[in-house]
Amino acid sequence: MENDAGDLVLWKAFKTGDGEAFSKIYRLYVKVLYRYGQKISPDTKVVEDAIQDLFVDIWNGRENLTDPDSVKYYLFRILRRKISRILTSPYAAEQLEEQHLEFISPTESFETEMVRLEGDHLKLRKVQDAILQLSSRQQEAINLRYFHDFSHHQIAEIMDISLQSVHNTLQKAMKGLRLVLDHNIEFLFLLSCTLILF
Repeated sequence: MENDAGDLVLWKAFKTGDGEAFSKIYRLYVKVLYRYGQKISPDTKVVEDAIQDLFVDIWNGRENLTDPDSVKYYLFRILRRKISRILTSPYAAEQLEEQHLEFISPTESFETEMVRLEGDHLKLRKVQDAILQLSSRQQEAINLRYFHDFSHHQIAEIMDISLQSVHNTLQKAMKGLRLVLDHNIEFLFLLSCTLILF
């Protein structure tokens, strides 16, 4: 990932107690962490608390932290664990597994706007609807893989599942999308563009 080198410079400065570096890391990642957290739990209070705890914990423990290969990956992984710990009741765990996560970004890219201007809004909506028919685990895996560009290994660690489970989940998700879209070449092309653009 292109920002990893700059992020690691900030990370090292933050570990020495540089408050400005810590603030920059916070500003760089708070929004993307919040959006990711909302895909795990629709409860904004849970997500906000988990993010606050994450940043308080890394600040307080900064002297003992190692240098991660990717700051973004490291923060995503911690956030998912924190949210999972907050959602400890049987009801919350069931809700987490069954909820349908909306992961198409509300802020549309230029390319998506062009698709809309070209009259393909209905097609894009069908792709979004197809994605929403996937299980929450499949949606999360697709989100991490195609929208945040994490490797299969990183997804396995973030989601706390085996590497084989990641492969299976992504494969089943794509198979499910093909079935829902009736192997329609035009929709599958739009799907691939949607996954690349976001």
